[in-house]
Amino acid sequence: MFTPIQNPTLQLNARGAAVRDLQTLLNTRVSADYRVVVDGFFGPKTETAVKAFQYSKLLTRDGVVGPKTWQALKTNQPAEHPMIRQGSRGASVQIAQTLLTDARFYAGAIDGEFGPRTEAAVKKFQQDRQLKPVDGIVGRQTWAALAQMAQMLAFA
Repeated sequence: MFTPIQNPTLQLNARGAAVRDLQTLLNTRVSADYRVVVDGFFGPKTETAVKAFQYSKLLTRDGVVGPKTWQALKTNQPAEHPMIRQGSRGASVQIAQTLLTDARFYAGAIDGEFGPRTEAAVKKFQQDRQLKPVDGIVGRQTWAALAQMAQMLAFA
């Protein structure tokens, strides 16, 4: 249906057929509150809908529709993330910290550094969701629970 050639990177103020494709697909993936007019203009409302979608799929919430966002739009699946634990660094850690902050499990810096405070927040989240084991490691099961929570928070 969609190919990378048809789906260039899109952001605020972009125009054209690719934006219409984005808006059409986005409207099938977001709640009614975030649906947009399919007019081929990537305006502030489209950007807001993209950010909500990105959040719901565990993507960096930047409003830019690149390969990872297109993939999530096509599959309607959360982004894949590696297992992260104390000592891990990077975008996946930032995404986990953001979600844990929004759900009031974490009050530390969203800095992409998985330290003791992030580990404690993950353990609290795992206990709250009755995940086993409660080990402070964000693996497949914890990512799935975070994705489920993100879906609820994004479109609440």
